[in-house]
Amino acid sequence: MSNSHQKETQLDYKTERILNIVGIVISIVIWIAGILLTMNGFMQ
Repeated sequence: MSNSHQKETQLDYKTERILNIVGIVISIVIWIAGILLTMNGFMQ
């Protein structure tokens, strides 16, 4: 019983880390996209 609970906790921890990393990646992509759009806007 305690063993399966431990596995669930590890899974939650991994999922949380993956979500954090995905969130950071999305933020960076949006930031880069914003810079590219702004640069394109200035060039026109």
